[in-house]
Amino acid sequence: MAAGEALLALSGPVGWSIAVTIAVGAGLYARSSNRADAEAAVAKADTLNERISKIRASRVEIRRLFNATERHGDKALVLLAQLQEKAPESYEQFYAFQKEWLTSLIDHTRSLSHLLNQHVQM
Repeated sequence: MAAGEALLALSGPVGWSIAVTIAVGAGLYARSSNRADAEAAVAKADTLNERISKIRASRVEIRRLFNATERHGDKALVLLAQLQEKAPESYEQFYAFQKEWLTSLIDHTRSLSHLLNQHVQM
């Protein structure tokens, strides 16, 4: 009997006041919890955006290094083929244009060496 009276008392204005207080408290708690979660998500998104920017910059640098390496390598191969085909046995017998080819081959080889030793920062 006492339990029934207590239940009826909670369905009245006192019970409604307690229920509203609990609901407001739960809402405020959820809001503060959501705010913390949202702030953490924004911080992670900022970190990811910074990393994405660095990766994009690295991709541009890698593409630049790849193109330069390919260009110097192709030119060195062409010069090497020309020298193998047309160069005399002795350097003293080289014509001026063949000496220029040899100089260009050395320059391209040095450039390739420099390019191959470069590092891309992430």
